[in-house]
Amino acid sequence: MTSFVDLRPQRAMGNTAFSLVNQIWGRAAAAVQDLARRRASALADERFLERATHDPRLLAELQAAIARHQSSS
Repeated sequence: MTSFVDLRPQRAMGNTAFSLVNQIWGRAAAAVQDLARRRASALADERFLERATHDPRLLAELQAAIARHQSSS
């Protein structure tokens, strides 16, 4: 006669642990994506400002945008 061992509680704990790891991994991935997005935006701003210093039309456009922003605040 063999004894029956109920593995359901162990499976439930395994599923809970997997779910927790999955949540942590998802949050970490979202944080990395957000960091990459912010870095890409900062690089684009740097490139635009570098070009604006050499192109008078871009510089005038940038100054007009700054003036509009300051007048609306």
